[in-house]
Amino acid sequence: MTYVPPATRGAGELARWRATVDEACRLVLSSLERMRGLIDSFKQVAVDQTSERARRFDLRSYLEEVHDTLRPILKRSPHRLQIECSPGLELDTYPGALFHILTNLVNNSLIHGFGPDSRGNLRIEARDLGGNVELRYSDDGIGMPASVAEQVFEPFFTTRRGNGSSGLGLSIVYNLVTRKLGGRIRLETQPGAGTVFVIEFPRQWAGREPPLRESQADLGAAAERD
Repeated sequence: MTYVPPATRGAGELARWRATVDEACRLVLSSLERMRGLIDSFKQVAVDQTSERARRFDLRSYLEEVHDTLRPILKRSPHRLQIECSPGLELDTYPGALFHILTNLVNNSLIHGFGPDSRGNLRIEARDLGGNVELRYSDDGIGMPASVAEQVFEPFFTTRRGNGSSGLGLSIVYNLVTRKLGGRIRLETQPGAGTVFVIEFPRQWAGREPPLRESQADLGAAAERD
């Protein structure tokens, strides 16, 4: 398109040119605002990863920040992560622990949860239970046989020892849920039917003795998958 200086244009052309410039400026400003939001999210998540302190936060906003942090990893896979959480669900707990729990679960699905050349769905759902909150993390992948699932939170258990897996990912998840968040976790899975981790923990939790103490055997099943 040939550029025509505004002084040589008619009124109609000048109005269209100005509208085009205004739209371009609006798009640039919108992109800068989104970039600033992403940077702020990354900074807060980075602080939460290295901090041991509890703080008050909106769960839906935080889950979206975690999603943004995981976006580069998800872009390299054919799988999609969806989040379902009502706005206004406030927690007073350890966001750093929650971040590590969710990233370990997502990584577990990406590494172990799907067959080659498959396209899958990952989902995080949050539900207010009054004094507690329930998080359901699920994938629609290959699932686990009972022989794997029953060895749930055992440290160093893995079905891929020769492929570099440490067997610590889901053991870390278990310990963060039960010790750091004062909650509990269970696994629902069958071969070929995907996997669901159901996590329940107090909405307000800042270093008191865990109110949800149960034995490891009673807390469900989780394991890294073949």
